[in-house]
Amino acid sequence: MTFTPNFRPDPKPEPREKRKRIPLKRVPINKTRTARQWLEKCADDLFSVLIRRRNANEWGMVHCFTCENYQAWKNMDCGHFASRSHHSTRWHENNCQAQCKTCNGEMAGNLNVFAKNLDGKYGVGTADELGALSRLIQPWSNDQLRELIESLKLKIKQLPK
Repeated sequence: MTFTPNFRPDPKPEPREKRKRIPLKRVPINKTRTARQWLEKCADDLFSVLIRRRNANEWGMVHCFTCENYQAWKNMDCGHFASRSHHSTRWHENNCQAQCKTCNGEMAGNLNVFAKNLDGKYGVGTADELGALSRLIQPWSNDQLRELIESLKLKIKQLPK
């Protein structure tokens, strides 16, 4: 073996190949809705439009029920005093009012002011009555939900544009 003076070892070794990660196979989730879920969503959407539009003025502006914020009805939420998980009051018109996204989302409905304003609008004890009514178990059948959807469509058509 002969020594060559121009031979220099490579200062950097060749980079190693990165191991390729094998992605985990995820089990696909069935994202199709059942007929019941579809009916509830349809009823919720129509009910939300009804609640937000019923107090709107001729220009489509409405006051937040809990903070007096003034916005277009399309930018408001349908706020529930008793949670939507209680089906007995989920589509009760006295239970729901137009609320701004701050009060309904970030302030979790601002329920103390909501209760005070409910009693002022519909009479003393309304908030307590809705609280008691929400604890009743009222299952809705698919036929009842279909009837509710049809009645909501009629009520929305009757609202002034």
